[in-house]
Order: sequence, then C-alpha cells, then structure tokens
Amino acid sequence: MNNTERTGPDIRVALNAAARELSPEPMEARREQNSSSSPPAKAAIDGPASGGGEPSIKVRLRSAVGRLYRAAKPVLRPAAFRLRSYLVAPLLAEIRSAAEERHRAIFGGLHSLRVLIEHNKQLQRNELASIGLQLIQENQFARDALTQTLNHRQLRLDAFLARLQSSEEAFTARLERAEQAFAARLERIEQYAYASARRVAVPGAPGEVLVRSSVGYLLCPASDYPLLATLVDAGELGDEVGTRLLIQKLLRPGETFVDVGANIGMHTLAAASAMQSSGRIIAFEPHPMTHDLLRKSLVLNGFAGMTETHQVAASNRTGHLPLHLGPTCGHHSLYPLEGAGQGATTIDVPLVRIDDMIDASTSVDLMKIDVEGAELDVIEGAATTIGRNADLGIIMEFGHSHVLRAGHTTTVWLRALESFGLAFRAIDPASGSLLEWTAGQLEAVDSINLLFARPTSKVWARAQGNA
Repeated sequence: MNNTERTGPDIRVALNAAARELSPEPMEARREQNSSSSPPAKAAIDGPASGGGEPSIKVRLRSAVGRLYRAAKPVLRPAAFRLRSYLVAPLLAEIRSAAEERHRAIFGGLHSLRVLIEHNKQLQRNELASIGLQLIQENQFARDALTQTLNHRQLRLDAFLARLQSSEEAFTARLERAEQAFAARLERIEQYAYASARRVAVPGAPGEVLVRSSVGYLLCPASDYPLLATLVDAGELGDEVGTRLLIQKLLRPGETFVDVGANIGMHTLAAASAMQSSGRIIAFEPHPMTHDLLRKSLVLNGFAGMTETHQVAASNRTGHLPLHLGPTCGHHSLYPLEGAGQGATTIDVPLVRIDDMIDASTSVDLMKIDVEGAELDVIEGAATTIGRNADLGIIMEFGHSHVLRAGHTTTVWLRALESFGLAFRAIDPASGSLLEWTAGQLEAVDSINLLFARPTSKVWARAQGNA
C-alpha cells in the first residue's frame, strides 16, 4: 500500500478541524458524518452484519469499491492534491494577505507605540532636565543667598571684632597710661618721702655744699641758691625728672652714654646707676668749678672708673669762645644770654668737636645735649658720630628763645635733626613718657626736652616700651 509523506502542514485538515470546532452541530451528528465518510474498507473490517444475503452483497460491493479505491488512489491522489492546492491557493493567499495586513497593522501599532514610548521618554527626559535645572538654579540661589548672608554676618562680625579690638587696644592703652602715671606718681611719692626722710645738705670745702639727691650725693656750688633750694626740697632738678627717668629706661649695662653739658652730674649719675657701673660715660662740662664738682661727685658715688670728664665746650669747631654765665650753673651758654647787658660775666673756654673726641671704634647708644642754644653747633660737630651709630638716641633741650638767640627758626632747627633720619617725641617732664608734639606746641612752652632717634632703632623701641 502506497504511503504519501506529508512535507508540510495540511491546510485542508487544519481548515476542517477549525470548521468542526466552530460548527454548532451536535456532537452526535458529527460522529454520524464521520462514520458515513469512512472508506468502504471500514465496513469490511467490521465483518458481516447479522442478517441474510443483503449483507453479503454489501460486503462484496464494499470490497470491490475498496479495491477500486486502492487501485485509483495512486492516480487520483496527486490530481486531488493538485486540485486541492489549486482550490486552496486563493484562500491561502487571502489568509496570507490578511495575516500580512494584520502583521502590518500590528507592526504599525508597535511602531506607533514605540514612537509614543520614545516621545514619552523624551518628555520625561525633558521634564527631568527641567526639574534638574530648576533644582540647580534653586540650589545656586539658596547657596548665593546663604553665601551673601554669611558674608554679611562675617562683615558684621569683623566690624564687631574690629570695634572690640579697637576698644580693647584703647582700654589697654588707657590702662597702660594710667599704670605708668600711677607708677610715676608712686615713684615720685616714694622719692619725695625718701628725700624728706633723708634730706641732707652738708657744707663741704669752701664754696661747696653736699646734697643727697634721688640719684646719689651731689656737690653743688654754695652760691647757687636756686639749685640748692630745688635739690633740698625735692631731690630733683625740677622739670628734669621725666628726662632722668627716660635715661634710666633707655640705657643697659655695658653701653655708652655721652653727656654734653653735664652740669653738676644729675643725669650722669642717673646713667651710671642705670648701667650698674658697667659701661662707659663721656661727660663734657666747660665751667671749671662745675666740672670739678662733677668729677668729685662721680668719685663720691663710686662711678669714677667708668666715666671720663672733659672741661671743654662741645661745638662745631675747635678754638676758644667766651662762656656767658647765667644766674645758676645750668644756664651758662656760648651765646649771649637774654636780657644780659654789656657787663655780663664771661669766661674763656676751649672748644672741641664730638667727632674728634670719640673714635670710630666707639659705639654710642645715647647722647644728652643741654647747651642753652648751641645745640645745632654740637650736632654739626658730631655729624659723623650720629651717622655712624644707627641705634643712637639723642636727648636734647628745645627752648624757643634759645633757638632765636642762636639765629635759627624752629623749622630749621628740626630739619637739622631730621636730615639724619631722626624722628622726635617730646618727653613728659614728670613721667618721662613720650608725646607727639607739633612745632607749634614746642614754641608754646619755655623749654622741653626731646628724644630724637631713628624709628627702626633699638632706642626707639625701648622708648615705646617694646624692648
């Protein structure tokens, strides 16, 4: 028996199966249809039916038909297959067309869905970008606002700290001034109490009186009553207390002090005491008797070994000049005294230049000049020494009447010192503290002592209390 192999899906069988599933006929009717459509051989297989000769004819007919079917099958089957293919082809084409149309519709829908999804994604991305930008802007705005607030508060804090620091500095300065003033007054009280308790004025050799002062024993001229009255009463030279205190503040052991116009030695003894007998003092006093008293006072107080004295007047040249004698030993001058007539007393004294008296190897730390109007002459004769010693401090008396008697003006007088790079401060007569005065203030007082020094020098730092 020939077998036909199936090379693909049988469309007819598939359509019949689908039709049966969709048919509304009862199940029993479909069974009868299937039984009637079976090939004749099926009845032959079932065997003869019960009955007489009619069933035999049926069997024989069925057998004949079966043989005919089997004989015709190899011929009819290809034809039937081609016929079936011919008949089914339009249906398949229609099905394929419908399927393709359906696929296109599905693909179109999927494409539209994909486009919609992409569009939604883009909208979401745009929305997220917008939200992100908005968040960044809000964050930046908040950051800027916070920065501005912090800067504003920092400025307020800085201003407050500046005011606080300024107030603290002002309070500290006031406190320091108060402490200095209190200390100065306390020291003066102690000195006055000490002087009052141990006030001594003892006659010595003819024309000499020994007085106990705040810096030691001093020999004074017996005829110099103003000087004696001042020393006996206060143990000080009146308005020279602040200068004496400043000298003791500026000098250290082992340093060098030059005293031009030493008089009886009040500041010379103060300097020797501050240096604790260790160092060098060079003193100039032109009056013979005053110089002799100075030398004796140094010996009496134990400072002769560190001090050299010269009975000469310092000036800007060498030779001799008359020394005009004042009513007290501290007022002698190389310039004619104010109000003195032709009969004023003078003595001839030798002149020297400081530069000739101090060799180049000597380092000078502090110089005091009190020469009653001849200050610029001394400065001119000490120009090399002043220029060579960068840390030099100069204490010098300024008296407007003295400046005018010497033929100068205040401006010229100050510029002569400023040409060396020196700045000046006025010395408080009572405490020794430094005061910033103008030229007008200097001219408004009879006299005042000034400190000159270079602002970068150690003397200036010590005077300001920084060393």
